[in-house]
Amino acid sequence: MFKMNFLKSFTLLLVLTPTAFAGAGGPTESEGAEGGAPRLINSIPLSTATPPQGPGSKSDTSLNAAKSMSGTPSQHILVPVTDAELQVAVTEAERVARQMYNEGTPFGALPPELLAHIARDFNLKDLLAFKGAYQKTQSLSFHLLPCLKLGNVPITTHVREVCCRFANLQHLDLGVSHSYMADGNAAIPLLNAICEKQTNQSPLPIKTLAIYKTPLTDDHKQDLSTQISKMPNLRVLDLSSSNIGPAGAATLAKGLAEQNQLRVFNMSGNNIGPAGAAALEYGLAEQKQLQVLDMSGNHIRPAGGAALARALFGKTQLQVLLLSRNYIGPEDVKVLAFALHMQGLRELDLSLNEAGPEGGNALAEALLVPSKNLCKLNLSSNYLGPTAFARLADALAAQRHLEELDLSFNQAGPEGGNALAAAFLMSSENLRKLKLSGNGFGLAATSRLADALAAQKHLEELYLSCNCNKEGQSGIAALAKVLSANIGLRKLCLESNLMGPESAKLLAPFLQKLKDLSELDLGHNRLGADGITLIAEEVLPYLTNLKKLNLSSNYSGTPGEQAINKALLLLPNLKEFRLESNHPEEKHILGEIALQS
Repeated sequence: MFKMNFLKSFTLLLVLTPTAFAGAGGPTESEGAEGGAPRLINSIPLSTATPPQGPGSKSDTSLNAAKSMSGTPSQHILVPVTDAELQVAVTEAERVARQMYNEGTPFGALPPELLAHIARDFNLKDLLAFKGAYQKTQSLSFHLLPCLKLGNVPITTHVREVCCRFANLQHLDLGVSHSYMADGNAAIPLLNAICEKQTNQSPLPIKTLAIYKTPLTDDHKQDLSTQISKMPNLRVLDLSSSNIGPAGAATLAKGLAEQNQLRVFNMSGNNIGPAGAAALEYGLAEQKQLQVLDMSGNHIRPAGGAALARALFGKTQLQVLLLSRNYIGPEDVKVLAFALHMQGLRELDLSLNEAGPEGGNALAEALLVPSKNLCKLNLSSNYLGPTAFARLADALAAQRHLEELDLSFNQAGPEGGNALAAAFLMSSENLRKLKLSGNGFGLAATSRLADALAAQKHLEELYLSCNCNKEGQSGIAALAKVLSANIGLRKLCLESNLMGPESAKLLAPFLQKLKDLSELDLGHNRLGADGITLIAEEVLPYLTNLKKLNLSSNYSGTPGEQAINKALLLLPNLKEFRLESNHPEEKHILGEIALQS
């Protein structure tokens, strides 16, 4: 007998109860039956917990299981289902929904990361699509649906009426999947209408509100701020890429100041600038339970960085901090490093800022204390320089739980490369993704680094482009050890390392073992006709999962191109391929050839 765990039932309930729309003007039964059930449904990772049995049951088991598998808010998983599986799932979802409703069991206070999954994974279009096909679920009424995602459905009068019938909304997503379909002029009035219909519930029960990729007007920003101030239960707020700007941030700050329960706040891509960051300082400081903050792409610069550092001071609950593309300077990075509780962070992204040597040294000092939580660190493109990079490398030896590390484009030089190699010799073997491109380590340091990385056994992504200023067999032999120890690699980038035909000959036996490789970048080397032909004949036939391949600017000439053309026939999954600038007389101009699928 098919058993559905609580979270899976909860998921399917949201996706597969569209006949609650019966009589609302959706597709008829015949229309639904003719169209058939979709072959794919949106879902989230599933736990092994069993359905709760009502108040007083051991529902904590399901919540703990949910916490253990919660991930990055932006991830989505498509789960293929057959018609038979779908029918069983609908029946089980109906059974559990009735049981939960009859026994008064709430849908549960799921972790904030999981709420963000849910808020993005179910949309009105999917619900309406199922309406005609499965009439047996029509008895489930709207108040059993705590989640609504608008998706790309045009906001018509009918859609507005349907949305306003959701009487128990806890998770509301009015964002769009593609920015060109954004309709900011309709999203906020719809929010106002939904909130107005729920005025009998005071305060409003909404816990998740997502309005992303939706260009808002000044009036709509004011309305949004007003509605947010009426949602004391709000846990997740996503306003990313919604044209907020400095003035809009000041307006929203008033509504944010009324909140003190936020766990997840996404304000990325709004270009709020220093003034906007300063306006949000008080509201952010009030969020004592904030766990995830994304302020990427806001150009807050030094003045805004200082305000943000003050707002984050002492926030021991903060787990994820994303501040990429903000032009934060060294002084502000120093203040941030002092303000942050590094031992509590799981992920820190300060990429594409201007930390410089001073900021790098401050971060190195903060990272000297071992953390059991830090698993993702991105400090790429921060102009750290050799000395600060070396100090940072020494500090990273203490971070034995790192899984993803990006230190690309930091002008580390040989000094930084040697220090990083020594750090990897002392670190754990948990690394899955490592990006070190554009640091000019040189041949000797790159060889030592590759030797140290051979101890890693679980690498999935490795980026080492732009690090060698000359070809050398010692470096390639060391790299071969890394490939041999990590045959599960999915992405490998060795661009611009002056590798010649001999390098191709040494690497070929190891490259052909990377059966799971989906991306391979050997562009801007000196493989020549012999090297390219070798790769085409002895490597590519084994990489049947390859989706992206870059062999541009390698002086392959016509013979190499002919060999590659034959090899392409053996790569059924290849979607993107680059082979431009491979004749000596051509200029090295980057281009792209998109393969016909």
